[in-house]
Amino acid sequence: MTNSTTRIAVIGTGFGARVHVPTLRQIADVEVVGILGRDRTKTSEVASDLNIPVAITDLNDLMALGLDAATVAIPPGDVEAVVTRLLARKLPVLCEKPLGHDLASARRLVEMSTGLVTAVNYQFADIPCIQDLKRLLAERPFGEVLGVSVIWMAQSYAHKTKAQSWKLGVQSGGGVAAMLGVHAGFLLTQLFRNVEVMGRTKSNLINSSILGASENAAADTIMINGRLDSRAPFQMMISNGLAVDPIHRWEILCEAGLFVLENATADHLNGFGLHVCGPEPLPYIETQSGRIDASLPLFQRFVDAVRGGSTAHPDFSDALCAQQIVFGP
Repeated sequence: MTNSTTRIAVIGTGFGARVHVPTLRQIADVEVVGILGRDRTKTSEVASDLNIPVAITDLNDLMALGLDAATVAIPPGDVEAVVTRLLARKLPVLCEKPLGHDLASARRLVEMSTGLVTAVNYQFADIPCIQDLKRLLAERPFGEVLGVSVIWMAQSYAHKTKAQSWKLGVQSGGGVAAMLGVHAGFLLTQLFRNVEVMGRTKSNLINSSILGASENAAADTIMINGRLDSRAPFQMMISNGLAVDPIHRWEILCEAGLFVLENATADHLNGFGLHVCGPEPLPYIETQSGRIDASLPLFQRFVDAVRGGSTAHPDFSDALCAQQIVFGP
């Protein structure tokens, strides 16, 4: 970089505009110099509303802005083509999950990103009470883990409205694995050193009923089972299609106690609490953390890595590990 200001462009006028732009603006000496979208009118309106100097619909024009880095928040089916061109210019890239619409595209991006600064926005791991859970599991106050159960039910807007959306289709990289499952897979890799998947079951009945063609519908429900570090079994049941009250709950049973991580609100990130149940129960730990607050630690690590020529985590390789847990057959 040639000066003290880090010049970053945002690709995506949805989540990119709502979360990436305000998050970047909380970091000192970062300038959001441009935003790229598909539709010229919408992109111009977003740029005007957010006071971004340049609205662009052509990726070549964006890369001509003298960037230090770019962030990407677009449908998974479009990720590989866009990120490949950014990496070819040796630009550091922070991307929303998942890293491409399938494992093959994720592997290609990992290979291409060797030696470059990359990051993927798995923001759940930076929520304070989840960090507390990670620390407690490492300290082992209740001995070995005997088993883990995860249930995550959160009906999406597309399912509530029965809208035709890329978030339901296979080719566009939609489905519950991309929307929720990779987050759960990444948390598994953060809480436990070794994750071995033994079986997966998927259903696309709800998505098929909305799209009208099962061959084009991604899975709306997945169930995964396997083993962890100490050969302890785990099972996960995740759905974004069922019309039920939202719940995101992890139960981690140990030799002498139980950890229960839970969010029963409609907000994916805001409302987590941690129950620590043992011979001498610890106080209930509650966290209020919106999308920007949860994303900020990773964005800061990414910017620090761009400035210092170091690495940021989770990076593209970390993202591939998470996707391998949920994207298999």
